[in-house]
Amino acid sequence: MRRPNQKRPGTSLRLASLIHTKEDALSRRDLVRLAASARECVVRVTGGAALIGDGYGDDVGRFLAESLGGSACDVAVLAGATMSIDRPALGLCIRCDELGLHCPAHSYGRVKSKPGVMSVLMNLAAMNAPARTIGLVPVIGDVSLYAGFVVVSDKPENDYYTVIDDRCPFCLVLQFSTDKPTLSWDDEWRVSIDYMELLRNDAQHRSLHLAFNGGVVTRNECLHVAALPQDDDNPWNLLLVEDSGRAAEALSNDLEFRRQFPHVVSCRMQELSGVIREMGFAPEESQQTPATGE
Repeated sequence: MRRPNQKRPGTSLRLASLIHTKEDALSRRDLVRLAASARECVVRVTGGAALIGDGYGDDVGRFLAESLGGSACDVAVLAGATMSIDRPALGLCIRCDELGLHCPAHSYGRVKSKPGVMSVLMNLAAMNAPARTIGLVPVIGDVSLYAGFVVVSDKPENDYYTVIDDRCPFCLVLQFSTDKPTLSWDDEWRVSIDYMELLRNDAQHRSLHLAFNGGVVTRNECLHVAALPQDDDNPWNLLLVEDSGRAAEALSNDLEFRRQFPHVVSCRMQELSGVIREMGFAPEESQQTPATGE
């Protein structure tokens, strides 16, 4: 077994960096217990967020939750725990105009979040599924609490800002040290892989990366996972939804990628539930064809 301070396959960052010295910090054992599922499976859901496209609507998370078994889903599920919110329309009020964020008077009940795969965690929670859900949030910029939201990314050039989704049952906020006080969105998947390997090694979990849509960061993650050493007894499974658009669809149709990594699986949205079930990551009684929400 690797020692905690050794580098793991997901990242140059070390898993030990997640372990704080204070008494209330999560230990290595705590991290395993948080996501140890009944059927010893862990699924990482990755893909589109702020740029997924409005054509998919707000039902992307529900579609993915149902594909994993819906209310019967009993695996561990790792995903981002953020929500991207459209900036307030100009002229709504002076405070909203000044910051480009929804002020306390125009926040809850009035914000519009962009569709994204991250809402799979909240959908599973709403279904009362026994799944172990863990959200991961890398600190991208200066974290601030404003109008009831924890803002983790606010770039003026974007027409949205990103907050921690407070509907997520549990999330880990990733901020490593004074030497590296801020991270990138790539660090979400790097730590996810660290966490998944911890479960694979210490709790004998099988693992699946499920990629739906996504951009450059999703592509980086898929390329990394596809290239990980394949253990015949416990491979790093990667499943691409080939008609979901952008990165997942492009990789599905990339002949060189498929030639280099023949073990990568792809399927269409209407086939997703059945394929996940056949791979052993959804209960047999899960729905055959969940709605896509389109």
